[in-house]
Amino acid sequence: MLKKSNPIIKSILLSLLLFAITFIVIQKTNYKSVASLLLIQNLIILIPVYIIKNEQKLIQDLNKKTDWIKNIIKAVKYYLSFLSVMIIIQAISIGFNIQIPLFGDQEIPQDFLIINKSLFIIIWISLIAPIIEELYFRNFIWNNIKNKNRNVIQASLFAIFHLEPSTLGPLFIYGMLLGKIREKYGIYAAITLHIINNSLATAIILTLQKFSL
Repeated sequence: MLKKSNPIIKSILLSLLLFAITFIVIQKTNYKSVASLLLIQNLIILIPVYIIKNEQKLIQDLNKKTDWIKNIIKAVKYYLSFLSVMIIIQAISIGFNIQIPLFGDQEIPQDFLIINKSLFIIIWISLIAPIIEELYFRNFIWNNIKNKNRNVIQASLFAIFHLEPSTLGPLFIYGMLLGKIREKYGIYAAITLHIINNSLATAIILTLQKFSL
């Protein structure tokens, strides 16, 4: 368990406060700029880190040298293992004609891409968001947890952050996988895996939409 004095607790409480304020403002003003909402979502988790002056944990290990070719190879292997698990779960769901709880489709990114196919949205979802999320969940949170359960904790928070209860299952598994590759090969490997996943998902969504028209 995390102590009340842990920076993670402080940052989450501040993020919840910022989220509540943002939600009220959006509701009152009927603000609908998708680009701004994506930016706000990530700022809500980053700003508290700087408010509590714990940004060193956010950028820790970024100055280490990394082998990008090795990162890509490892990331692809981990990504294929994630796809294998998801295919098995999907096969079980279809084979037994059941909807497995918490393993629904992730709709929010799809809706953003379908409604707003701007270059900014594509770059944000494919590149910027993965970097920000990895620095927060697999660096800031990871480096502030010292017990053996830190992978479970960061993966749980990662899944909850996406605000889609129906997809908590795959997001948690994905978060665990990102934590595992971060533990074995470093933060850059986790960032690489996240970018590969988001970029491929974005390309698939846009391609399917194009052929469905």
